[in-house]
Amino acid sequence: GKTSPSEVRAALLAYAAAEGLEDPADRRCLRPNGPLTDACYKKKGGGPYPTSVPKDEILKVLLSKLQGHYALLLPGEDEPVVRRGRIQPVLIEVEKRQGNKHMTKVSGLETYGVDPDIYARDAQRVFASSSSTEDVPGKNSRAKIVLIQGHLANDVAENLTQTFQIPPKLIETKLGRGVKAKKKR
Repeated sequence: GKTSPSEVRAALLAYAAAEGLEDPADRRCLRPNGPLTDACYKKKGGGPYPTSVPKDEILKVLLSKLQGHYALLLPGEDEPVVRRGRIQPVLIEVEKRQGNKHMTKVSGLETYGVDPDIYARDAQRVFASSSSTEDVPGKNSRAKIVLIQGHLANDVAENLTQTFQIPPKLIETKLGRGVKAKKKR
């Protein structure tokens, strides 16, 4: 299941209370028992294990051993999609082509339930410019990149936020060499 850091802390303190692990000499510390020692301090060398550890330190070690997840509620879905790891932002890159021409590349749309082929078709109409898709380089990648003609980083970011409710903090913009940032209108 999904567990927040505060829930991990509550579970640790409940376990410590049930097992009587609080250090009588220092109430801010715990005396780890076998299972807690194994979970936090499994050593390869078999050196000495700590006998009294601050609660915050044990919590830090436990949290570092847990695997991160994220939940994403896609439009039109009732249940959030839960995936392992950190959420990847939508990446908008602007590259300079020959002369004063620019190309805007948008990748990572699939994570947010946006079909790149449909987005490319809609982008032609919304931005009044040519657009297409291409496969992301790599053997096992099924992801696609949307290519849109022109310097449209700000416009694409605004469109993704308004149309697909992708939060601005999950949209990353990169400008290639020789590309100047466009002023927001």
